[in-house]
This record gives sequence, structure tokens and C-alpha cells, in this order.
Amino acid sequence: MLSNLIILGRLHKWFVNIVVLLHGIFYLDYFDLKSTSRLFAGLIIFCFLSSAGYIINNFFNKEKDLFNPVNIQRAEIINNYNRYFILILTISFIIFPIIMALFIDFHFGFICFMFILWQFLYTLFFREVFIVDVLAIGIGYILRGVAGAYLIKVPINASLIFFIFCLSCFIIFCKRRHELLLDKDIIKFRRVLVNYNLKMLNFLIFVSSFLSLVFYLFVSFSHLFSIVTLPIVFLSITRYRYLVYFKNKGLLPERDLFLDKPLLANYLIYSFVILYFIFHKVNNM
Repeated sequence: MLSNLIILGRLHKWFVNIVVLLHGIFYLDYFDLKSTSRLFAGLIIFCFLSSAGYIINNFFNKEKDLFNPVNIQRAEIINNYNRYFILILTISFIIFPIIMALFIDFHFGFICFMFILWQFLYTLFFREVFIVDVLAIGIGYILRGVAGAYLIKVPINASLIFFIFCLSCFIIFCKRRHELLLDKDIIKFRRVLVNYNLKMLNFLIFVSSFLSLVFYLFVSFSHLFSIVTLPIVFLSITRYRYLVYFKNKGLLPERDLFLDKPLLANYLIYSFVILYFIFHKVNNM
């Protein structure tokens, strides 16, 4: 049973909520234990809210997912459980995290509520709307990024928010490209793919990846370590494009982003750079 709940909640996708921490990387006072604990509590809250959103998506699309080779396992699990159990599980993953969020900060709690509402809207309306299906996912990441700023009470960095949005759109456009190439029958259960074509997706992938780099450059104007990490970000985006175009990757970003050794090396170098500047900042205080 536990393994089924892990599959339904897509715990392997919890890593995407690291977006909540991004404002903290740039602005957090690391001696402020209260802000640090709030930030990581917010990360955990968004992990559970994300799982609730995934379960909602699984439930409302279970009939279509039965014919989807990628999602069929989740559809079968949903059908094997009583709908009231799924309802109670989803409500638990929504109510308790939002109550905790409201105790931490009212504005953060409101963003959490908007996030889960957005998951409903995406599942019911936006999922099959051309282009909007990708932009809606990007907005979900914007809410995560904004939530992180409210948690540590710092100004929202617009360039960082646009970077988050463009990068998430880049990854999802790559996924749409792979879905389009996967099997012509996939259009039967992902009708939105009818409106896409390879030429358009190649253009959207280029634009979103280019804008990601541009906005990260804007972020780096006010943070020295961002300038140092700009080549790492450039190499990571370029490497992922290479995997999509030449290695037929992109369908499962949560797998492709962490099984490629050059990408893992980039993450490691980026982490070392961040830690260096954190310790440098602490030693100068």
C-alpha cells in the first residue's frame, strides 16, 4: 500500500520544490535560524501540496491514463482504491499543510491556497489547452518561487521569477517534443498534442532556453556568485538540449535530469560555488 501511495504522490518529483529555496540562496541571512527553518518548513509543505496536485490530476484523468503507457500504473492504482479513500487522502494533503502554512505566515498560506487552486484549474481546464498547458505549469513554479520570498521576508526578484518560469517551460516543451515523437496514438489521450508540431516546439525550446539564460544573467548583476555560475547554468541547459535532440530524452525529466553524469557534475560544481560564497559571507560578518 505504501508503495502505491508513493507512486500516486510522485515522491520522486518532490525535488522540483527546491524552487522554494531559490530566494534563500540569494538573500537569506544564514545566521537567522528562524528564517532558515521557515524556508525549509515551506519546502516540506509544498512537497505535500504537490503530491495532492498529482493525485488530483491522476483521479480526474484516470480514464485517459489507462491508455497512456507512461501513466497507466497510476491509473490502475487509482481504480483499485475506493474513491472516498482517495478523497480523504487528498484533503489531508491539502488541509494540514495549508493550516501549517497559515501559522508560519498568512501571505505564504494564501500562496499555498492559490497553488492548490491552480492545480485544480490546470487539471480541469488548462491541461488540454494549446500552449496554456505549458504556461500553467510554469505559473505553478512561479508560485513556489514567490512563496520562498515571503517565507524569508525579502523582495521578490522579478528576474529570478522569470528565470524560474522560462526554465520550467523549457523542460516541459522538451517533454511535449518527446511525447509527439513517442507514438502517434498518444494524441488519443493527450489531445493538446494535435496542435503542436516539431518545428514549433523546436522554436519554443530555443526561445525558452535563451530567455532562461538572459534572466539568469539579469539576476547575476546584483549577485557576484551568479556571474560565476552563469557558465554552469549555460552548460546545463545546453547539455539537456543535447540529451533531448540527440539521445531521445526529455519524456521523464525527473529521471533524465539526474541520470546524466555531466549534468550531475554541473550540479555538484554549482553546489560547491554556493557553499563557498555562503562561508565567505559568514566569515565576513
